[in-house]
Amino acid sequence: MPRHTRRKLAESSVVRAAEEDASDDKAAAINAPGGGMVPRDAPAFPGAGWTPSDLVFRPDWHLSQRPRAGMADGKSFRTYWSLVEVQRAFKALRAGEAMEIWSQMGLADFWRTMGGSSRRTGIKNRLWALLELWWDTTNTFHMAWGEITVTPFEFAMITGLPFSERNVTFDSELTWRSAAARDLLGPVVDLSEDDTQASVKVLVDAICGEGVSAEQKVRLFLLVLVSKVIAPSRNSRVHISFLSALRDLRAVPSYNWGGLAYSHLLYEMGRASRTALGSDPSMAALRSVLEIWIYEPFPTLAPERIRDAAYPYAAS
Repeated sequence: MPRHTRRKLAESSVVRAAEEDASDDKAAAINAPGGGMVPRDAPAFPGAGWTPSDLVFRPDWHLSQRPRAGMADGKSFRTYWSLVEVQRAFKALRAGEAMEIWSQMGLADFWRTMGGSSRRTGIKNRLWALLELWWDTTNTFHMAWGEITVTPFEFAMITGLPFSERNVTFDSELTWRSAAARDLLGPVVDLSEDDTQASVKVLVDAICGEGVSAEQKVRLFLLVLVSKVIAPSRNSRVHISFLSALRDLRAVPSYNWGGLAYSHLLYEMGRASRTALGSDPSMAALRSVLEIWIYEPFPTLAPERIRDAAYPYAAS
């Protein structure tokens, strides 16, 4: 290649790099809100989130940067995950013929594992420490020795939730007081607070009560299980939209419940790691997965095992 051609290529590369740097600086200036770290509406994390450009251009908007702002201590970490009502519902489910139907749903291993889990002392401090190392731009923990993450295989082995190619359906047009909901769930639909959601207590009371068929009880329990354990919400409400995946109970085992729970966990970890300075970090997901997974990279934190490892791993 002639010398003058090489020189022109080098000059054009320098100009192009300078233009890209200027473009990045301009984008950073445009996407930086006034007044410092304040939550604002964004498509990435609605209600408390950030735009994709924020994650790249403003790494200081991250939980790990709080010590620099003098906020290393004094803030609580809240988790929206309770099994009390779900366990009461399952106890009622076991009392009748609904148990035979439930055993064919493909979620027995998962509930046997998570239904008996208990709170671990100091786990919230460990979750906070983990989330300080979590970066949602790569969905990995950035450790001193490199990057690691909870893989789908590890998630499935810990929880017993199946992964498949059939996505869980979600019908946002479905309402509690519709004829379809009444046929699938029974008279409990009349007790819902509005057209889209009902309290967990109402559904649990219906499972424990009379006038509900075995199939309807299983659907009610599955709705509670999805809304409070697999992909928990941040309130005590159960959304009717998941009912579309429960119309035909024979099809329930074929849905990608593992994918739903796994993606929800990653979403909540990203949301918690990007909490605004004025707010407390919180997470509504299967935190027990992190409680157990953390023992692999940090075995010195693990309690003494009293029995051999089994599947699902959380049960051993």
